Amino acid sequence: MEFTFLGSSAGTPTRSRNVSALALGPTGPKPWYLVDCGEGTQHQLLRSRYSVMQLKAIFITHIHGDHTFGLPGLLTSASMLGREEPLDVIAPPQVQTFIRAAVENSDSSLSFDLNFINSEAPEFHWEDRYFSVSTVPLSHRVPCHAFVFTERNIERQLQQEKLQADGIEPGPEWGELQKGK
Repeated sequence: MEFTFLGSSAGTPTRSRNVSALALGPTGPKPWYLVDCGEGTQHQLLRSRYSVMQLKAIFITHIHGDHTFGLPGLLTSASMLGREEPLDVIAPPQVQTFIRAAVENSDSSLSFDLNFINSEAPEFHWEDRYFSVSTVPLSHRVPCHAFVFTERNIERQLQQEKLQADGIEPGPEWGELQKGK
């Protein structure tokens, strides 16, 4: 798992630190995930290897602006860049209201669907091919949850036709390849 801190300042940015945002993902050129999206996050992304086109999901810990004010800009920029793949937004319910109001009141639109998922729901759980995510409540002035990302074991699948086309016949080597050796 790779982490890129896009912002780690509290409340307001400083000259050297942006407000809260963390990009994480499996090693390599695969989908990535965003935890919190403070103001200036999309500018920080321009300095990273991450593209909004491969963004799989956004996780918002709580409703405060230093964790959410970057969302409208990031989402509308993704739309202007031609994103079409739906995006999961895992967040407190107020985030959906905030995003919709910002998009509607700025004469903007999105070229992709947002799937809003309530992170405050009892027994919250989200998963995809790479991660399983749960929450842990935190003590804060407003409801707040930390996200626990657990890497999932990806079952390797041999491309048998390709192996045979390359002259590798079924046998012990296939078993070793299946084990990642």
